[in-house]
Amino acid sequence: MAEQSSVIAIALFFDDARLEVGGKITLVGQYIADLVLNEQNPIDRISIAFYLRVPKGFPLSSIKARISVPGQAPMEQDIAIGQLPSTPRPESAFSSRLTTFLAALRFPPLRAGDVIDAWLIVNGEEFPAGRLYVQPSGFSNPSPTAVL
Repeated sequence: MAEQSSVIAIALFFDDARLEVGGKITLVGQYIADLVLNEQNPIDRISIAFYLRVPKGFPLSSIKARISVPGQAPMEQDIAIGQLPSTPRPESAFSSRLTTFLAALRFPPLRAGDVIDAWLIVNGEEFPAGRLYVQPSGFSNPSPTAVL
């Protein structure tokens, strides 16, 4: 059993995410606060970038992404351990390993009041990764603040 404080799971929500040639990831339209519905264009797909940080030397035997939307069965996607970077890295001052992977999910159109919850299941243990609230059209999200 992993200590809860030693594993960090983060989910960021996007309109679209693509794996590019050369191992780059393109992330488009990040939701920085709530998802605000546009009644003319219902949302039935969302992309999620998951980030998993584990201690150096932590054994990864299985990873699953789990997403839940109210009124639907949770959706799970296995992450193939063999697809994660396995190239040995030189020792460094960093005491942990960061892994990134994507999930793109389709579901019935979202409704105001829905909440999308995301978890990572690492070696059979659940770690909450993120939550996105769905607001009605006309809802005002705060403007992003840029720090330069």
